[in-house]
Amino acid sequence: MGGVAFLRPRKIKRLLTLFVLIPFIFLIAGAVYFVYTYYSIDLARQLEEPSIILDRDGRQVSRYSSEIRQVVSLDEISPFLVDATLAIEDARFYQHFGLDPRGLARALWHNLRKGRVVEGGSTITQQLAENEYFLSVSGPARSLGKKIKEAVYAIKLERTYTKNEILERYLNRIYFGHGRFGVEAAAQYYFGKSARDVTLSEAAMLAGIPNAPAIYSLRDHPDNAHSRRNLVLARMEELGYISADQRQEAEAQVLVASPPQEKAA
Repeated sequence: MGGVAFLRPRKIKRLLTLFVLIPFIFLIAGAVYFVYTYYSIDLARQLEEPSIILDRDGRQVSRYSSEIRQVVSLDEISPFLVDATLAIEDARFYQHFGLDPRGLARALWHNLRKGRVVEGGSTITQQLAENEYFLSVSGPARSLGKKIKEAVYAIKLERTYTKNEILERYLNRIYFGHGRFGVEAAAQYYFGKSARDVTLSEAAMLAGIPNAPAIYSLRDHPDNAHSRRNLVLARMEELGYISADQRQEAEAQVLVASPPQEKAA
């Protein structure tokens, strides 16, 4: 009995040592991996045109063989469209460092309250990182390794470019369905006008599409698209981008997609 009693404190000490040592080892390994990945990133690398399109939650939504995109500067995009995108995608874009734990917690809470996924937790910078650098990477879209790399890329993007540069790249990159990339091509396709000229209601409609283009396309699923638009408008009002009167007026508008145009050669 004495021998057992004598060994007990040693076993406890050993367990405590392991309890402290194992997390420390993981922390060091994680730091080394972060530093290695960060400094091996080449943000100037241009990937070939991807053949898979992901939504903001990493689900594949489309495959395509050619893209239609018209690049515009941030000041050529309607403030309504910029605000609508920030409201529904990343309200704290100008406050976070590329990752937003607070935004993730808020999205989780909103989704639990609604009983369905209405808001994602990835920041605009994370989405840009994924769409620009990880579409051609094989394996599960949301594997742990890819999420870590996405986070590292997001941090480096934030340290390399200004917020407005990141937002401009994002708005010219996101997928709106039907082979259209970027807000200018989307505005032309859905409403027959430039992104600088869309109304509040149209802007909210467009901002709601990238979450799931196959579901929220105004051309294919107008009811879904209008419900999503109203969610965007409600979020804009909640954040102070628009007034209650503006929201109600925009919600009352029934939007119809413009006649389809021929794809550019």
